[in-house]
Amino acid sequence: MDIAQYLLISVLLSSGIICGYVLSFFVRSELKTGKKLIGLFQKLILVGLAAVLIFNGVYTFGTSVLIIAMLIFYFLANDLIFFAFGILIFLASFYLNVFLWVSVLLFLYSLLFGLLQYRKHPNYLLKVSALFFLSSFITYLFFWMFY
Repeated sequence: MDIAQYLLISVLLSSGIICGYVLSFFVRSELKTGKKLIGLFQKLILVGLAAVLIFNGVYTFGTSVLIIAMLIFYFLANDLIFFAFGILIFLASFYLNVFLWVSVLLFLYSLLFGLLQYRKHPNYLLKVSALFFLSSFITYLFFWMFY
């Protein structure tokens, strides 16, 4: 995959957090009652990510470590999961079919994450979005630099 394509996809995926935050201003009254449902959808998306990786033959040792890291980050610190997502998008970029599914699921997860952060300051969301973008892009650069 070309660096310009990868850069554009990383920017689009990291913008899902900001889109969800902007969307939360329009649906604020519904968010108070739908927090549990959004949390359930986030958990289903994580299961879907693991299923896409396993059923498409991408299940290697690195992928299993990444799945465990995503689960640990989900329960310990919800914003650190985007670091693992950045590495996941890099691993998925080698398989086109998996890359498309992972990209869609990660955008949906980041959109839901942004929806739940309506009480946070926008700088926090920019930091989380930058964490995802930088982890995916730096992983890409290191791989192609030493490959």
